[in-house]
Amino acid sequence: MQLLAQKWDATKLNGYHEQLCRAANLDLRDVKDAHTALHALTDYVSGMTDRYAVKVSKLVAGV
Repeated sequence: MQLLAQKWDATKLNGYHEQLCRAANLDLRDVKDAHTALHALTDYVSGMTDRYAVKVSKLVAGV
């Protein structure tokens, strides 16, 4: 949602979202529209192990 609000420019994300992307090691350089955003998200999630998914969930929740 934040990428859409920033017209798909990851360099304009606010501090929280920038830190979240960095902590989760998300590469948003090629995300230019909703289609590529969903593709990148699908690739990211499909590559997760169960243990890593729990870790990311805790990171996002602030636990």
